[in-house]
Amino acid sequence: MDVLREYSPSAELLSFALECASVRKTCSYPLLSGAELEAEIALRAKEGGLLRIAEADGRTRGALAFFSMTEDGYAQTTGIFVREGDVPSARALIEGFAALCPGCELTVGLAGENETVSAALEELGFAICERCSHLESRGGTCAAASAERIGRERLGEYLKFHEEHFSDCYWNAARLEACFENWRVYAAGRPVHSGLFLRKYEGGAEIFGLAARDVPSARDLISTALAALKGGKVTYLSDAGSAGEAAALDAGFEKLGEYVCWRREDV
Repeated sequence: MDVLREYSPSAELLSFALECASVRKTCSYPLLSGAELEAEIALRAKEGGLLRIAEADGRTRGALAFFSMTEDGYAQTTGIFVREGDVPSARALIEGFAALCPGCELTVGLAGENETVSAALEELGFAICERCSHLESRGGTCAAASAERIGRERLGEYLKFHEEHFSDCYWNAARLEACFENWRVYAAGRPVHSGLFLRKYEGGAEIFGLAARDVPSARDLISTALAALKGGKVTYLSDAGSAGEAAALDAGFEKLGEYVCWRREDV
């Protein structure tokens, strides 16, 4: 089946993507809906990062949105949309994605319940590199605790901790430092023994990483961060059974499901 680049997504394609994104069995990450999802698809289409498969009558059978950073050898999907059971379409889209990103590490984020795309990824040599609980807080606030926000004056100290605990994360110490103004970083202890970094956006925030020596330290970090945010939706993809997960649930986060990240070095 033909996989084509789409530069101007139709209303029909957007409707198809919205339908797939609304169900855990066919959704992918990042979790977007409504206008946010439409804007993401339009952005990727403009950049040449939208692929589509059509039925014989022209209706959308599947679509995939992605971005690539060739200088870093990295490419990631921001949405893959196929109906439950349509493994051939999922496979064709992923093959098209790989073909456009030679030499890159390929990553695909899915809901754990998405067995259709998971089957295609496994067939194509991808392996699970991360499995997390998807936690979300909607508008709750906490009283500030004793953790503190890290500024430039303590950044060097924090970066040593970050390198130790997040060296295998895309946002490692070097990348975090390079665009530090885009992040909120919190730490506990002198020297640092626990840390959290998040990115704030309009209407909410996402915790990208949390490493703590115990549950009380994790709760301290989360409480301080939530108090500073003063409401809004906060997303956190946490390692199952970790101190961070326990602390977030204690702070009022809800578990929405499982996030699974698949990865393959381009061959």
